[in-house]
Amino acid sequence: MELPGQSGYARHRTCILPILLSVAVMFLVKVGLDGMQHGASMRSTFVQMEPPANCKVNHPCEYQGVVDFRVIVMTYNRNESLEKCLRSLEKVDTLVDTMRVEIWIDRSGRGEVDNGTVKVAESFRQRWTKPHLGHTCAIHIREKNAGITGQWTDTWRPKLDSKEIGLLLEDDIDVSPMAYRWLKAVHAKYDDRDDVSGYTIQMQNFRFHGSSKPATKVVPKSDSVFMYSILGTWGFSPHPKSWRNFQDWVHDARDNNKIEPIVPGLDQLNRWYGRFKRHQSMWEMWHIYFSYINKLYCIHPNLKAYTGMDNVMLAFNRQEKGLHYKGTNVLATDAAKLLSHWDASLVKFPERTIQFAYNGTIHGLLSSSEYS
Repeated sequence: MELPGQSGYARHRTCILPILLSVAVMFLVKVGLDGMQHGASMRSTFVQMEPPANCKVNHPCEYQGVVDFRVIVMTYNRNESLEKCLRSLEKVDTLVDTMRVEIWIDRSGRGEVDNGTVKVAESFRQRWTKPHLGHTCAIHIREKNAGITGQWTDTWRPKLDSKEIGLLLEDDIDVSPMAYRWLKAVHAKYDDRDDVSGYTIQMQNFRFHGSSKPATKVVPKSDSVFMYSILGTWGFSPHPKSWRNFQDWVHDARDNNKIEPIVPGLDQLNRWYGRFKRHQSMWEMWHIYFSYINKLYCIHPNLKAYTGMDNVMLAFNRQEKGLHYKGTNVLATDAAKLLSHWDASLVKFPERTIQFAYNGTIHGLLSSSEYS
């Protein structure tokens, strides 16, 4: 029996439309899953993708908005390591400031994306995103392989005259809940200087180049920080102006093969660069060279010697198996040494900050007023 006003063709079309829609939905879901599982060139439809148009491989990413604290997490295929890193970020005291986490997932040389890593990132995004608390997150899947060098140099370009604080992390770094408190204070103290390359939260295993003594045996106990020509990559917060200048310079000098970043007096690092050069996996040598020719220093924390305590670390490197480590287990007790309680004396910075040469000898001693 035909419904009033319907022909047989119309009735047939009405019945088949839901079937066609169901088939189309199933096809799109399958394509999305296949793209995630097999590294297809399309991006996952299940991940919130928010990169501005200029955030591509070999182009430093300048984000559309400004937040107080932007954390860049670089990852590839270590989903369990990423999970640990992100769990530590959930505990960071933001002082009611806005904090945004940008998770950058690289592709393999064949264009594949690790599905487990994407799932961990998306799970964190759903847990973390609370706009009313100032917590936001975006996941960026590279359109092609960027490598560790591209991940470091191109995932955060601070806006001119911005007060935004950035923190660049690889996924094997755990961060202290007090890391932002320290970074906010140290940026406020030293950002007006033009001889600063950035700030590191690395304290673990730090030694001056060519020295067998830990820095805690060299830097005065009275100083909560010191300046050193070489950055610490186990959690690095660039000086905004210096970082923009570095990005402009490195894309010209490195991409056009203008120089080799060989620094006089750094024989061991120069040899390491020679080993890793073919893989373009030692990006920090370019930063060290840039700091050398521009007389820049990285601000390092000296909290262990300053406080006389062990549990004052701002970051912890698990040294997971990957590009630079074979997966040697780091003592789990070391992770417990992350700073968990705040004391205002931790950011009582010296009036005159020591500048150390590569080998740990004193290179200079300047206050902000003397410098300016």
